Amino acid sequence: MRLAHRFSKNIGSRSDGRSVACRLAIVIGLLVGVVGLVPTAATAGSRYTVTDLGTLPGGSYSYALAINDRGQVVGYGDNVTSNADPLSYTPTRGMVDLGTPPGGSGGGAFDVSDNGEIVGQYSTASGSGHAFSYTPWRGFVDLGTLPGGSYSSASGVNDHGQIVGWADTASGSTHAFSYTPSRGMIDLGTLPRGSYSYAVAVNDSGQIVGHSDTASGNEHAFSYTPRGGMIDLGTLGGATSQAYGLNDRGQIAGSSDTANGTSHGFLYTPGRGMVDLGTLPGGTYSSAGKVTDNGLIVGYGDTASGDSHGILWVPERGMIDLGTLPGGSWSYAYDVNDSGWVVGQAITANGDQHAVLWR
Repeated sequence: MRLAHRFSKNIGSRSDGRSVACRLAIVIGLLVGVVGLVPTAATAGSRYTVTDLGTLPGGSYSYALAINDRGQVVGYGDNVTSNADPLSYTPTRGMVDLGTPPGGSGGGAFDVSDNGEIVGQYSTASGSGHAFSYTPWRGFVDLGTLPGGSYSSASGVNDHGQIVGWADTASGSTHAFSYTPSRGMIDLGTLPRGSYSYAVAVNDSGQIVGHSDTASGNEHAFSYTPRGGMIDLGTLGGATSQAYGLNDRGQIAGSSDTANGTSHGFLYTPGRGMVDLGTLPGGTYSSAGKVTDNGLIVGYGDTASGDSHGILWVPERGMIDLGTLPGGSWSYAYDVNDSGWVVGQAITANGDQHAVLWR
């Protein structure tokens, strides 16, 4: 199975009907059990093991989308009622169903800060998706929408509690936003003469990355700061690009079309610009998601056989194929912490999609 090169998160309905493109590829409390610790293909001297994190009680699928430096994993999965709910996983507590705000009917957790603040989206009683923040001490907080809008989704949070995502406007277009408790939700606009934008990640300095359409109608990765505004990061020679992650050093990871029409993961560094991260041996495409402060990058790409595998890029060592669960044929890596723990999803031997942890 091959997902689109863009990461998509869309639990609630959208007013404009357009599919949501962002950092982490998502198709739609007890740890059910560890399938096994299995060595995966790696570069010389590297070895990763993959653990099946199971599902929520009564569930059939789960997705791990983000991990913080304390090892807390968040994502979503179905439960005994068949609802898709936000979930949290820790080695001590296993997988916990976080539920939803009052009146909600499902949702997903898309990021978690090192302080344990979780953000995502849930479906309101009216059926529209709303961005939320969750902490154990405060519970759920509905972040609302931009003025006149009905839809929002939160995709990133930093350690200062700044949250980013996207929301529809009164005119029905979708715009990137930044949210803080003191200032509420702020519309970040678009690239010049663009019509839509998505904010995907934010670092502790308040720098934001995502993607927006341009005057030509092509989607380009952007970097945003309050002082510099929204800056077009360009492409690897093709028409489109998307930014999915950045670190506190200002390095940005994402995916871009190349001059020959394929899509490759990239690392953008101020001063060096956008660098092509290549593909797995024999592969044709790749996509990069999160990048840590020590330069680890995760994503996925196809193999010579055509299956998608999770990938870890390591400075000075190159690309590591993270492999799959036993009997499975594909996997995707979405996030990595500074310790090198990687989370994502993989197909099991019986065809189910499960959250996984590589370490």
